[in-house]
Amino acid sequence: MKLTKIRHNIMLRLFLSLPPLGYFALAGLMVAFGMFANQAYNSHQDEKALALAAPIPELVNLGDFTPSDKGLVDEVHIAAQINTDYNYELTKGTGNDSSARRMWVLFDPTDNAEEKRVQAAVLLPKEKTEQFVEWIYANVEGPGTMGPVFAMNGTHRRSPLYSDVANDALDKEGLIRSSGFFFLEPYLEGREVALAPNESNVNSASQFGNVIALLLAALGGGKMWFRNMMQKRRTATANARMNDAIEAAQNANGRPQNSPF
Repeated sequence: MKLTKIRHNIMLRLFLSLPPLGYFALAGLMVAFGMFANQAYNSHQDEKALALAAPIPELVNLGDFTPSDKGLVDEVHIAAQINTDYNYELTKGTGNDSSARRMWVLFDPTDNAEEKRVQAAVLLPKEKTEQFVEWIYANVEGPGTMGPVFAMNGTHRRSPLYSDVANDALDKEGLIRSSGFFFLEPYLEGREVALAPNESNVNSASQFGNVIALLLAALGGGKMWFRNMMQKRRTATANARMNDAIEAAQNANGRPQNSPF
């Protein structure tokens, strides 16, 4: 903790010691970031519209799933069953964690309870547990070796929030993650809602970049103004001292201050 604080102090000092042009350069980078983020945001919205207009990807057994089975915006449609022995509640740190996650481990419809090779899992906020249970039982595909087989439609994710904790839990349980292991983010409210364009066209990432750019530009401008003011003050002080020295020298030689000789 102490080392981290020292590093933060060093970084803060380096940041505050930048010349004005350094802040202007950073502001330019943030503007470029905002433009890139806005372009990516608009592209993603267009891709969602195309995905919604297209039919849902064909249902594929989890054991047969390959990256080529993904649709636009990484949409997937898999048939899988859940081994309830591996249901987890995941938290970070100690104490009551309001952002706890629930995890359900998915298996192929033909896998038995002894299967240790895992290809996918669902990771959701704890408060969405009931909604998820209702969702899967509304999408029963048929019987499996461990219980019902569910048809699950959602987004393919590699590293969502809490994925590090989830992976640790799987490792401790002795489960083997396949090379193509992924997390499924289910469309709990339906495909139409999940793929619908956002109501607001405002891109928060772009806005954030522009706000930071303005702050950096203001900081650079303020630092430049302060430097100019201090330079003028130092120049005025130096000129005053020079005039005083000239006047003292003239008085020492007994000449009038405005004498032409």
